[in-house]
Amino acid sequence: MRIETRLDGEVTADVIVVGGGIAGLVTVHELARRGITDVVLLEARDRLGGCVEGVTRENGRLLQRGAEFTGAFQHALMRVIDHLGLEVEKLPRVEGDLVRVENGQRHVEAWPFASDDETGAAYGGLYEKLGEMVGQISVAEPWNAPSAAEWDAITFEDWLVRECDIPAAREAVALDLGYDTHEVSLLSIVWWIAKYGSIQGMDEFDSRVVTGMSSVVDGLVAASENVAYLNSPVTAVAQDADGVTVSTASGTVRASSVVLAFDPGMAGRIAFTPELPAQRAALIRQWGGFHDCKAYFVYDRPFWREQGLNGTLRGQSVVEFGMDVSPTDASEGVLCMRRPLTPGRWERVAPEGGPAFDDLVGDADAFFAVAIEQMVEYLGEEGRNVREFHYFEWEGDEWSQTCGLNRLAPGVLTSAGPALFENVGRIIFAGAQHGFEDTLSGAAESGELAAAAAERLLSVTEEV
Repeated sequence: MRIETRLDGEVTADVIVVGGGIAGLVTVHELARRGITDVVLLEARDRLGGCVEGVTRENGRLLQRGAEFTGAFQHALMRVIDHLGLEVEKLPRVEGDLVRVENGQRHVEAWPFASDDETGAAYGGLYEKLGEMVGQISVAEPWNAPSAAEWDAITFEDWLVRECDIPAAREAVALDLGYDTHEVSLLSIVWWIAKYGSIQGMDEFDSRVVTGMSSVVDGLVAASENVAYLNSPVTAVAQDADGVTVSTASGTVRASSVVLAFDPGMAGRIAFTPELPAQRAALIRQWGGFHDCKAYFVYDRPFWREQGLNGTLRGQSVVEFGMDVSPTDASEGVLCMRRPLTPGRWERVAPEGGPAFDDLVGDADAFFAVAIEQMVEYLGEEGRNVREFHYFEWEGDEWSQTCGLNRLAPGVLTSAGPALFENVGRIIFAGAQHGFEDTLSGAAESGELAAAAAERLLSVTEEV
């Protein structure tokens, strides 16, 4: 792919793709596989990849700032990985116990609440009920489920409280899923889980690309002979009977169709002529998301394994979840950690007298000062012996709305959701939320679908 710093002047193409994340790059790749090579890619950032980005450490090893893991359920992403000839390996599955910290008490156990039968049964019971609900909806049309109206009228927290009177069990489910349960509808959660195929499918998030997920971006870029213009956020899209014109601050592109490959709500920054249908416009206004954070703690060796621990850490603090992502040869120990995703969730789980959410987000030193104490709480004093600390924050990112977790308030899916999978004339929508699989695979799948739609429109244009 030829990379240009910015779009200047007037350009023509067969297809325009807006957004250089996985969805946009797969669209370009799939168009080329269909013989359509006159494609222009416009990207607002100064790089390609969207929420996939690799960071090289001093020892030459890569860390992934964004999306990193995959699994057998991500069929579309696996197709792309296969096309590029990349290798996938299983994450380390170490025998041992997890560590759970709750209300200042440290529990070492084989699974959450293994030492608390009542809470464990309530925790498992919530997942059984969610699994039954997942079986009642279609990923393509969740708003048409028999109980869609009821489920979309309440928050996920409302449902948790109604179904379970043990706070620890409710909190454990919220921690597993990563959502702020007070802000999202029950239907949106059931729909999200359904994208994994089932509750059990969520456990298949167990693999990684050997050369890092960022090598998928590198491979797609290397395989393309098209041009990508960086630093070129789109300001306007105008379509007519013959084609579509896409404008940036410094240029325009004319083509048969345009693929908008980004989070649904980001389209609110673009002026459309004619205006988009009311339902799509409402979807854009109401679509929200949660940004993620990743923190890597690197040690000389995975010492927790010597303690009979598998590296899974769960707790009510700034580091609410962690997992062992050490290299296969165990030449060093690497734990990947996550913070609570929203101020509201942080306030509900933070220890009394702890720092405010805004005091930590974006401040690596402040985060580390608090997080290292929890690492000691999880792993003992040896948890303090961190050789490297890497902190990657997506909160406040200008060109993304979410890192895979949608913030859909009650009523959004049933009222505006049906517009999600509908294109508008020569405007084709893609992005992770426009696919039928979860996160990165949804992005890849949406790129495949977008390429097919663009090919059909191009054929119609050529016939005319």
